[in-house]
Amino acid sequence: MTESSPCLIMLGASIALAALVLLVSLLRAALPGLREWSAAAALAAIASWLSWPGALAGAPASFVAAASLACFLAGCLRFGGRRPSWALLGGALAVLGLVLAASQLMRHGGMLGTLAAGIYALAFGVLIALGMVRRPASRTAAWPSRGVAALALLVGFGSCAQAAVPVFPLLAAASPLGGIALALLPLAAVLLAQDALLARPASPAHGDPLTGLPERDRFETLVRERLARQRGGRPIALLLIELDHLERANQVAGRDGGDALLRDFAQLVSAQLRAETVLGRLGGETFGVLLPGTSARDAWQAGERLRVAAAARVVMTPGGEYRYTISGGIASAEGGDTFERLYVRADLALYEAKQAGRDAIRVAHSALAGLGASAAPGEGGRR
Repeated sequence: MTESSPCLIMLGASIALAALVLLVSLLRAALPGLREWSAAAALAAIASWLSWPGALAGAPASFVAAASLACFLAGCLRFGGRRPSWALLGGALAVLGLVLAASQLMRHGGMLGTLAAGIYALAFGVLIALGMVRRPASRTAAWPSRGVAALALLVGFGSCAQAAVPVFPLLAAASPLGGIALALLPLAAVLLAQDALLARPASPAHGDPLTGLPERDRFETLVRERLARQRGGRPIALLLIELDHLERANQVAGRDGGDALLRDFAQLVSAQLRAETVLGRLGGETFGVLLPGTSARDAWQAGERLRVAAAARVVMTPGGEYRYTISGGIASAEGGDTFERLYVRADLALYEAKQAGRDAIRVAHSALAGLGASAAPGEGGRR
């Protein structure tokens, strides 16, 4: 980042700090991506101050701005239900840091450093934009998602404009846009977070007192509403999950131990999945997860991530440390599907996962050949 006018620097820093305050205030909501977006806002404010005339402008400001974009990208991935590769992001930043450090030692390396920072900003911006336009959280979140995509691209354009100023001096007027857009990105993330919070069930009367998730009646209502609003061609999947051998956990660790496992899994599933996902505790050890905008293959991958994550958990119970596994069944909605039909198919897939030895995810109707798919439902007993 090159030196900007003090007014623009103060504006960018103020916007980033305001976004930071708002994001930190939302951390208790436990939405995925909030921590990463908060870090991005803090780094954007620092990058703005580093651009102050006479301060450590140039390479340090460019590196901090790239780190802000990397954190924001990680937040978008978490918000969308994906796990960011910190090793990959950290490696990319390390390479940029080496290039920027080398450019400082070269006689005419300033242009090289600015060009490298511009390329990185553009790459991060494109990745953020693609993630946002691919799957908006809801119809009301479409505009915030598109706004984030536009701002991310603007950051990349502004950074590249800075690198091209020596060749195209007219681009000097566009170069400050990247810094302002970088500060606005976390503010747009606040809108996404608020939309996700508004989509959550608001009435505690429908909440399970143990896990805080919607109970069965409320979950069914939410699923029926989503199915009724389902737009043509947009996939939607239902995942039914059971904690394996919860009765054994109650015997070994006591009833409080079983409750601890249920609470732990509720926290895990809330943190792992996308913000627009509908969660519910359907009774006992059974949970329901509705995945809007998710194909059968993607739902199976999400279920597998949950299964692996659950198996790695160690829960402290009154009886000591305890591990648990889960089994799951998935059904993908077909045209004109009702909740009852969708539930029956997912339930049969869950039954097959348990018959196969548990700690498994199965998909109904052979929707995923070779990926844990179950046979088409036929005559069979209920567990």
